[in-house]
Amino acid sequence: MSRSSVVRVATASGLTLGLATAGLLLAPSALAAPAAPAAPVVTPASVTAGQATTITISGAGCVHAQPNPAVLAWAGVSFGQSGNGDEAEPNANGTWSVKVDLPAGLPAGTYPVVAGCAYYQGDEGFDYPGTSVTVTAPAAPAAAPAAAPATVSKNAKGLITVTAAPGQSLTPDTPAKVGERRTLRLTGYKPGEVVKLVLHSTPQVIGTFTADASGVVVASFIAPAGTPAGDHELQVTRADGSVVTYPIKVSAAKLTPAELAFTGADVAVPLVGGVTLLLVGAGVMFATRRRSAGAAQA
Repeated sequence: MSRSSVVRVATASGLTLGLATAGLLLAPSALAAPAAPAAPVVTPASVTAGQATTITISGAGCVHAQPNPAVLAWAGVSFGQSGNGDEAEPNANGTWSVKVDLPAGLPAGTYPVVAGCAYYQGDEGFDYPGTSVTVTAPAAPAAAPAAAPATVSKNAKGLITVTAAPGQSLTPDTPAKVGERRTLRLTGYKPGEVVKLVLHSTPQVIGTFTADASGVVVASFIAPAGTPAGDHELQVTRADGSVVTYPIKVSAAKLTPAELAFTGADVAVPLVGGVTLLLVGAGVMFATRRRSAGAAQA
């Protein structure tokens, strides 16, 4: 028996789903409805919005009192002003299932699922109890775990050592003062890799260093004189030409006399230079006086 059928959703009368089938005449019943038909089962019962999804609607009890009748099960989902559904011939025991496509643009919400059982040649069918399918909003992506801050330690003299992974701040404790020495332990490099350290934004070369056997670059860092207070970055150019950037904050505060004495700041060279100049000046003055005295005696 040929047939042409379309499942449609009626927006009136509670948005029920009906089946329009060529040759289907609904008349007083000869179709034996179950005493209490169970609601169809929807699999999966919940889907995620933004994805085109096919659900399966299954039911049982779609049988006729007469032998070998043309029985049809139908089911669908109402989307409000529209819907989607399908139909299937039930198995001999009255079980059936249909697949229904849910569009990708369906907003999050709960949508009615309706189903029924009908006979082709004039007998009235029955509707199954209503159920629903839930469309949920996509879960928010899990936030990436915050990276642990760089570690800071101080020795007995107050010299600061900062151990940092690529991209971590080199001043996680307090801003560095101009002239303050910090030992940097930069992890994540290849053993024996040679890297170049440059302080930005006004490029100031700190030096070239070689990673140890564990891939750690150990460098002595001092914010050069004239470095303005504020946010800066230390750029490390690797052997392959790639650049790793570390934030660094410089303080406007000056080193105290105690910090000058105990942090390892480079004050020895200027002091030695000053003493040397004084000694040279004294020698020149002594020689000049001797020449002057000799000339007077002559």
